[in-house]
Amino acid sequence: MFIIIKFVLITTLIQFISCEIIESFDNCGQPYKQVPKDGVSEYGWLAQVWRLKPDADKLPEKEKYKDNQCMASIISDNWLLGAASCLPLKNSQYAIKMVNLPEKFYQVDKIVKSPEYNPTLGAGYDLALIKLKSGLQLHYNDEKVRAICLSDFGTGPEDRSQVKVTTDCLLHNYGPLDEQVPDKARTLVKDSIHMAEATDCEKVYHKLFKEPVMFCSNKAIYEGNNGAPITCPDDNYDGTTHFLSAIASWGRKKAVYPTVKFEVYTKLIDGYYITWINNTIHAKN
Repeated sequence: MFIIIKFVLITTLIQFISCEIIESFDNCGQPYKQVPKDGVSEYGWLAQVWRLKPDADKLPEKEKYKDNQCMASIISDNWLLGAASCLPLKNSQYAIKMVNLPEKFYQVDKIVKSPEYNPTLGAGYDLALIKLKSGLQLHYNDEKVRAICLSDFGTGPEDRSQVKVTTDCLLHNYGPLDEQVPDKARTLVKDSIHMAEATDCEKVYHKLFKEPVMFCSNKAIYEGNNGAPITCPDDNYDGTTHFLSAIASWGRKKAVYPTVKFEVYTKLIDGYYITWINNTIHAKN
């Protein structure tokens, strides 16, 4: 009898921990069949990072922030994932706007950067978690905002979610600035993307390129797109649900690399980052 009760308790505890760690939502990674009303994208996990203007204390709420500085992705009710290189200032200097909820700014509670990230030592490990002061209520706002699924590859004995960056993957980002009309609104686009050979990237960027945590692509990272997500369907899952597989990190400066076509992205398809993300989200403080 004692053994049976103990087994039930352990099984229940494992199920509870799994739910806490994965924190999935019914429709995570599922694009909408059409763009939601008043929204701009069928991909409900996209968000923008805005920065406070110097004279913000004198301005009304809707005018306090500069246009989007970079991008991020919704991964849970009050957490987003973006690029650490985009977030050098204090938490209070930023606000988040969901692309399908354009009328509201969400205040930032805290920013947690990858423990290995060090801007003085290169551009590796370029990840940051952004916690909102108020949740998105994803279960109630599913018609406009959704979380992107996180791969569990490398975190379990079966390595169930073996997402690979192939031609089926999409980079969600804003197009280039119009130099002739700098104030013109930019269009949110999706581009197919694939990985370049690591050896080709190493020839260009040398020690700056860290193959285990980065990959290169010929897709440009335009201004304001750092942190933009690359999402991929998982053929081992259902082939349609998208998983967050990488984020845009940094690219070439034309003055330094005039003929280089490679941009650098931070990989998310390994167990380490997923473990760090889950541990951070569920930490008590």
